[in-house]
Amino acid sequence: MTQADPVHYRDDGGTRKRVSTAKDDLFTFPDPLCAFCNNERTQPHDLAWQRLCAFLSARNPKPGSIFKPSTVFPQQPAQEMLNVHLFFIKMFGGLILEGSAPLSIQPFANAIVTGQSHSQVYLKFGCGVTLDNNPVLNRTGLQTKVRSSATHERCTSAAWSYNVNGVSVTVMYSEQGMQSGMKWWHPRLTTDRVELVGIGE
Repeated sequence: MTQADPVHYRDDGGTRKRVSTAKDDLFTFPDPLCAFCNNERTQPHDLAWQRLCAFLSARNPKPGSIFKPSTVFPQQPAQEMLNVHLFFIKMFGGLILEGSAPLSIQPFANAIVTGQSHSQVYLKFGCGVTLDNNPVLNRTGLQTKVRSSATHERCTSAAWSYNVNGVSVTVMYSEQGMQSGMKWWHPRLTTDRVELVGIGE
């Protein structure tokens, strides 16, 4: 993503924009993490995602294709995939603050501070969307399911998607966890093989 080779941003509200840097204002949150957490502490998370995204994008992934984390990260595949998970935990936290969702931010913050996974957040890797044959840089809004009572609301699930350079990641918070065989990935699951899904799967 450069001035000479931009990507196209599109959001749920219909906004479209040519983007040539990941530092564009479109991808900042109104309530950012502290400077330390957003730089030093989370730098390994950012680098792990950049490396995985570059690996997948260079291979023009197709639905049903498989990637092996050990091929992307020969040294510490489990740790680096955890770092990928934590990259999306940080983004998820920003979306919670941005949208004032009835979902506690504390478990997300704890995951970042301790370097451990969030037990109820899963990732699904897939093929990204395009616009006029160009990759779309897109982050959807947070879609939530809420259970209401007389005294409070509780979020039972929340999901959003991120597309960049022909790669997509759907991020799901599920209070009850995800069923096996649904192509959702979590750091506690095996890291030997990860299957990519098609658009809308």
